[in-house]
Amino acid sequence: WIVDDALKYMQREHRRGKKYDAIIMDPPSFGRGPKGEVWNIENKLSEFMEACQNILSDSPAFLLFTTHSPGFSALTLENMMRTYLPSHKQGDFETGEMFIPDLSSGLNLPNGFFARWLSSESSK
Repeated sequence: WIVDDALKYMQREHRRGKKYDAIIMDPPSFGRGPKGEVWNIENKLSEFMEACQNILSDSPAFLLFTTHSPGFSALTLENMMRTYLPSHKQGDFETGEMFIPDLSSGLNLPNGFFARWLSSESSK
């Protein structure tokens, strides 16, 4: 578990030559850094996915991305992952909506979207 500016962290790891077999991303929709820097996932998603691609190992197991921003759908997340994952990586995508069950009403409260890529090698 890493509590840090995720984009800056991944960029540092790339400069250090670090690689990861699995990455779970749950970036904030919006935030401000200690020096007033503005983080907005709508403006940073491409840069974020590129940074993720740069630190993904040659034999990754999975990649999971969640967002609570209403500006993205599950399909948008899947398309971004397909764009930034190397084309030779074989695997399966799963996407969907996250929700919180409201036990008193029996309804599901929307809570965001997810996209997951699982390597074909991992599912064997």
